[in-house]
Amino acid sequence: MNEDRRVQKTRQAIQNAFVELITEKNYPEITVKEIADRANVNRKTFYNHYADINALVAELETAIVRAFDEAMEGIDVQRALRDPEELCSRFLAIGYSCRELLSHLMNIRYDDRTVARIAQALKDSIRKSSGGEIRMDDQTFDILMEFAVAGMLQTYQTWFMGDRRQPVEEVTLLVSNLIVSGISGMRA
Repeated sequence: MNEDRRVQKTRQAIQNAFVELITEKNYPEITVKEIADRANVNRKTFYNHYADINALVAELETAIVRAFDEAMEGIDVQRALRDPEELCSRFLAIGYSCRELLSHLMNIRYDDRTVARIAQALKDSIRKSSGGEIRMDDQTFDILMEFAVAGMLQTYQTWFMGDRRQPVEEVTLLVSNLIVSGISGMRA
């Protein structure tokens, strides 16, 4: 059943208000009143949609994870394992489209929950979309995926949080080459 359009618009206004506020001030300083005022709704309306600010953040995290998960659809896993540039580019496009929110979510979650949820979604999607084509035992696969996914996400997280001087395309190519060839395959 689809949500009423008014409900969708209200939720979107609340989410947009939070995203604007998180770029202006630290997470612990944001209040429900500020979000409601910015969204042009009252506090009661906010609470009709979310139990608290943490519930709002959890919904935003889930939307980001879902977007990363959807990026995996249609990926040829065997090809991506040989040449992960397309996969890295897809992930980067999602990350870049919500870069401000993503960088702030990565900062406010001391347990790196957002990154962990994205990493788990990526690993699950790779396993599911491989359709049994990956010929290695589960433990080896888990170790390799943990290395590749964590390394890729950490690299992008560092880039997002840094000064972003290096073009994102170079970062994507670097990550792809590292995944395929390792450090020994890198050229100075």
